[in-house]
Amino acid sequence: HQSELDFASLVAKVKKCLKPKGYFIFCYEALSLCLVIESLKSVKLTLEALRFVQSFKDKNAHLMLGAARNNSKSALKVLPPLITH
Repeated sequence: HQSELDFASLVAKVKKCLKPKGYFIFCYEALSLCLVIESLKSVKLTLEALRFVQSFKDKNAHLMLGAARNNSKSALKVLPPLITH
């Protein structure tokens, strides 16, 4: 949970565990997108795929699913939203 471990600290620990070209798959709150991108960049992880999760089609996204990769130069692919209801 965020109150126990902030995303930047999590990413720093993950970076140490990843193999070259290894993936970090995560789910995080959508409102923190800037924080997520900055944290990943700070440890040289590249966000390769991003998908927002919405409860209903007419509601704003509350979560995002992401895939970041170690030592990657790939462009970000934004996937269609996942609508749960």
